[in-house]
Amino acid sequence: MILTSSKNPNIKYVKRLIEDNRFRRKEGKVVLEGLAEVELALIYGWLINEIYVSGLMEHFEKLVTSDTKIYEVEKSIFETIAFRKTSPNCVAVFNAPPALHVFKDTQKIQRILVLDSIEKPGNLGAILRSAECFGIKHIILTGKNIDKYNPHVLRNSLGAALGMEIIELTNEEAMQYLLDHKFTIYTTFLEGEFAAKEKTLSVTEWKKVIPSALILGNEHNGVSHIWGNRSQNLSIPMVGKLNSLNLSNAAAILLYEWTKKAHQ
Repeated sequence: MILTSSKNPNIKYVKRLIEDNRFRRKEGKVVLEGLAEVELALIYGWLINEIYVSGLMEHFEKLVTSDTKIYEVEKSIFETIAFRKTSPNCVAVFNAPPALHVFKDTQKIQRILVLDSIEKPGNLGAILRSAECFGIKHIILTGKNIDKYNPHVLRNSLGAALGMEIIELTNEEAMQYLLDHKFTIYTTFLEGEFAAKEKTLSVTEWKKVIPSALILGNEHNGVSHIWGNRSQNLSIPMVGKLNSLNLSNAAAILLYEWTKKAHQ
């Protein structure tokens, strides 16, 4: 059976999951679009609850279990639920796992990335994508962060967020957690007393320190001041007229340098 109406209850349900974050969280669901992203989620061990597909039905039947509900959707109707309009092929719904408040095995963790009140889903997703590329699997979200399972976060991370341990803490809780486990803390203040030249280290001079944590602040206010007295501040050398980078671009540079130092 092919779903051919936008008024179909299943179509209305998955569309609401995508568009209404509060409803999706209440339902305890995670929504992911794209064949490559869904296949990655399966590699990470996620199980599909239901999947909506446009074409390639035989391929998707090989990906799901006998418990998975699979719906073939007419292309024009599928386009009304797809949040990526270029070559959409599937939208999968997963059950959200219980929230984590501690990492599973902190003693074995060498690097933790702390994201302080990131506001834009696109930036959070892009940072998580870069983190995965550089082998960073442990993330702490502090402050008023975006929902880590926001469809736009998952889209911009290419599904990488589903393979990470991501916990949510206050800044105070995160700092205490890192100090209790002897992590060296690095911050990225752009201005103010904690970014003074004599207190800031260029990433080109960054030395290998394990275990360590890197704190990235949000797009407008930067890193919360609570981190200032317990950290080493870092800067990215710039030679142009501008003195700041887009958050996700700066994050990629810092994560690359962090990874390079960690493997020296």
